[in-house]
Amino acid sequence: VGASVKGQHAPNLAGLVLDENAAAYLAGVTAGLAAADSGASTRVAWVGPEERALAASFGRGVHAAAPAVAVLHQWSRSIPGRCKEAALTGLGRSAVVVMAHGDLCAAAAASAAHEQNVPALVLGDFLFPAVAAGLVAREAVSGVFHGGDVLFGPQTGAVGVGKLDPRIASSVVAGARAAAQDLASGGAPAG
Repeated sequence: VGASVKGQHAPNLAGLVLDENAAAYLAGVTAGLAAADSGASTRVAWVGPEERALAASFGRGVHAAAPAVAVLHQWSRSIPGRCKEAALTGLGRSAVVVMAHGDLCAAAAASAAHEQNVPALVLGDFLFPAVAAGLVAREAVSGVFHGGDVLFGPQTGAVGVGKLDPRIASSVVAGARAAAQDLASGGAPAG
């Protein structure tokens, strides 16, 4: 769940791949809405390893929600201490939201943000692997089996807005959920 099985030659093995780009886009919409809501600064920070495709999806989401908000790229190695330093650097450059991909790097970046009373987002806040697994399990019970990779995105419910940092205003969460619904219905995200 959450990984590709390309290169593995087992006919009964399926990779339940979650659309991380769509999740990063929704995270960007959320960050953009939160930055616009703060009124203090027009900067948000993407923190962690140099993942240009995900960071670009995040940036597109930010600009869809709030075109005037700048995205700072605070690249670092995936070492918690480095990620925390990168987050603190972004915060020092007036970022009002910190975003990181996952694992210990994201936890360190979120810790830095929370120490400064700034909201943090993690890609996992927008991914629901249990939904993907449940869909495949229900299909298997019905006699439908998959081999290879199966992509799960907003239309399947595996990408959306989960529980977010409590520092994010409820109006921002509502806007992010509206964007997720628009994306799931195949429309342009709200924001």
